[in-house]
Amino acid sequence: MKIEHDIALAMRLADAAGAAIRPHFRSGLDSVRKEDATPVTLADREAEEIMRRILKAEAPRDAIIGEEFGAEEGSSGRTWVLDP
Repeated sequence: MKIEHDIALAMRLADAAGAAIRPHFRSGLDSVRKEDATPVTLADREAEEIMRRILKAEAPRDAIIGEEFGAEEGSSGRTWVLDP
């Protein structure tokens, strides 16, 4: 992949995450505790889910490590780290 493509993909991921999170802004959304006792909100999960969908469609061979849903192996040698 060329750097321009990577940057464009990263921008699409950020835009999609923002769109997923925006409806929850100042909504009084409660958080729950994960197994490690750290908080997570529905907005966090929705943002990571949409980013994962985009990556699976556009970079299906890349690995993903996400704060909310853990790791998925890849075969390209590239890893995306998601922390909404």
